[in-house]
Amino acid sequence: MTSTEDSTRAKRHVGDAPGVGSPRPLVSVCIPTRNRPEYLAEALQSVLSEDVPDLEILVFDDASEADNRAVVERFADSRIRYHRHARPVGIAANRNRLLAAARGRYLAWLDDDDAYLPGGLRTQIEVLEREPGVALAHGAIEAVDEGGQPRPGWDPPFGSDTIEPGLDAFAELVLSNYVRAPTVVTRSTAHRTAGPFARDLGDRAEDWEAWLRLSLRGDVAFSATPIARYRVHGGASSAARTSSVAWLAAEARAVQRALEHAGGIAPGFASLERRARAALIARHLDGASDALARGARRRAHRIVRRARALFPRRAGELRRAAECALAGD
Repeated sequence: MTSTEDSTRAKRHVGDAPGVGSPRPLVSVCIPTRNRPEYLAEALQSVLSEDVPDLEILVFDDASEADNRAVVERFADSRIRYHRHARPVGIAANRNRLLAAARGRYLAWLDDDDAYLPGGLRTQIEVLEREPGVALAHGAIEAVDEGGQPRPGWDPPFGSDTIEPGLDAFAELVLSNYVRAPTVVTRSTAHRTAGPFARDLGDRAEDWEAWLRLSLRGDVAFSATPIARYRVHGGASSAARTSSVAWLAAEARAVQRALEHAGGIAPGFASLERRARAALIARHLDGASDALARGARRRAHRIVRRARALFPRRAGELRRAAECALAGD
């Protein structure tokens, strides 16, 4: 946890943390950060520019070497609460500490290198206020590169505003993560019931697994109007993730855990489980193909071997598919 000295300094320089009996804010904007002061200022400005009453902004710094405190202090806004961990705890643990500290009725999850588009946060809050059955609101994005220049984004899952029944959303989301974290605002009660972010998934699939559990607690709303500016870094391309053994391993664990939570809840569970496993197999084969395209033949073999270990009943099918893919190298 944050040291006593760090906590005291945060209160003195950025604004006192609310005490017992303080009015509960409408929304807590949770910003985990580490060593990205050049982007953090933009993220904070985008929140403060929103026409949203009664908000608090929590910036939890994962032991940055960079002076993120100075970035926060420049805003001189008592709604911002800054804490710096004495040592790195990792993204999932940092998110969990934000979850524990947040007091809002709604919880907005904004990464430090992303930013809200004008009105984006307000749009999500209005959805949650209007639709009491919604546990999670997400939306479309505008993708930018490290310098803020537009780049091709992801195709949105829907062409218009949509509210999916939670179990329907789970059945689609377990096949592929189409929820972009900086657009997410959750209902606090649902999020706390669903539980914390999974620390063992590291920074690879901890958000996806959390969204899956939330979809079992309520409906999922999508806004077709872009909510946030989503920054894509050179090392964060979808192709790089696809061919990463670690990413694929984390995704497989996330799906397996989500299916365990859904057992006995989701109708047609056996069919859903088969579809989810087929999607994982396809992702592994895509990863092997991407690795080959990058000249990483050994990595491709590792991905195929791992897929065969995960899905022994499909070993023959995987072997034939892998032989075809590897033969083309």
